[in-house]
Amino acid sequence: MAKNDNKKKPTQAGVRYMVKGLECYYDDDYNRAITYYNKFLRLTPENAIVLVHRGNAWLKKENYDKAFEDYNEAIRLDPDYAEAWHSRGDAWFRRYNFSRAIDDFSKAILLEPTLVEAWALRGHAWGNKGEYDKAIDDLNESIRLDSNYVFARIVRSNFWLEVGEYDKAIVGFDEVLRLDPNNQIVIDARANALKVKSMEKSPQAVIECLAKARKRYQNGDTNGAITDYNEIVLQNPKNVSALIERGIVQGKRGEYEKAFDDLSKAISLEPNNSRIWMNRGNIWATKGVPDRAIGDYNEAIRLDPGYVEVWYNRGTAWIAKGEYDKALTDFDEALRLEPNNLDIIKNRTYALKAKEQL
Repeated sequence: MAKNDNKKKPTQAGVRYMVKGLECYYDDDYNRAITYYNKFLRLTPENAIVLVHRGNAWLKKENYDKAFEDYNEAIRLDPDYAEAWHSRGDAWFRRYNFSRAIDDFSKAILLEPTLVEAWALRGHAWGNKGEYDKAIDDLNESIRLDSNYVFARIVRSNFWLEVGEYDKAIVGFDEVLRLDPNNQIVIDARANALKVKSMEKSPQAVIECLAKARKRYQNGDTNGAITDYNEIVLQNPKNVSALIERGIVQGKRGEYEKAFDDLSKAISLEPNNSRIWMNRGNIWATKGVPDRAIGDYNEAIRLDPGYVEVWYNRGTAWIAKGEYDKALTDFDEALRLEPNNLDIIKNRTYALKAKEQL
C-alpha cells in the first residue's frame, strides 16, 4: 500500500471539486481547474493525486515553480505514486533538464513498468541528449505497449532521420500516416526524409549553404534562412553551427520553443561552448524570463569570464529584475574588459539612475 493511502476519504463536496477541476483542465481552462483543486485540497490537504492534477495545471500555465512544489509534495506524501514521478519528469523535460527528467521517468517506470508515456518521454529525453540507441530502445518499448501510440512513433522516426537511417524514418512515418492519415507535420517530415535521402551534401556544399543562410538572415529573409538551416540539419543533426544559428533566427521570430530545442540540443553536443549558453540566455531574456536567462549567462561566464557580451546581457537581465546593484557590478566588469563600449556605458547610467530613484 502506498504511504498516501487516502485514509481520510474525500467529502462529497471534495469529489465534486475534483471532477469540476478535471473538466476545466480538459477544457483548457487551467485557472478554474486550479481553483477547484484548491477547494478540494482545503478539505483534504494530503492527497497526492489531486496535488499532481494541480501541478499539471500549473505546468500547462508554464508556472514551473508551483508545478514542482505540487509534484514534490505529492512524492513526499506517496513516493510509490508513479504518476507523480512521471509528471515531475515531464516538467524537467520542459525545462530542458533532460538528465533529471530521465531520472524521474526511470523511477516512474520502475514503479509502473507499463506506463507508456514515461517510456516515450524518457526515449525523447535520451535522444535530446544525443543517446540515440537508448532513445530508440525506450521508444520501441512504448510502441510495444501501445502500438497505436502516434507520439512515440513520430519521435522514433525523427530520431532515425537524425542519425541518417532514412529508410527506417520513411517507413516509420508511413506507419504514423496509417494511424493518422491527415497529420500534415508527418506528411512534411516524410517528404523531407525522401528529399534528404536523395541528396547528400559535400562539406563544401554545407559551408556554402551556411553562408547563404547567413546572408538571407542579414537581408531580413528569415523564411529563406530557416529553409537553408533545415536542409543542413536534416543532413547532419549534429551540425552545431546550424543548430545555434537556426535557434537564434527562431528566437527572433518569436518561435521560442523551437529555439530552445535547437540551442539545448547544441548544448548537449558542445556543453563547454559559452556562445550557446549565452544565446539560449538571450532567448529566455527576450521571452521575459530573466531568472532563466541569468542561469544561462552564469554558465557562459563560468566557461569564459572574458566574454564581454555576456556580462552586458546579464546586467540587462538584472535590470529586468530590478536588481540594480548586481546590474552595476556586471556593467563595471564589462567596462573593465571593454572601456569604450557606449551601450554598456548607457545601460550602466540607466541602472545607476534607477537605483537612486528607489
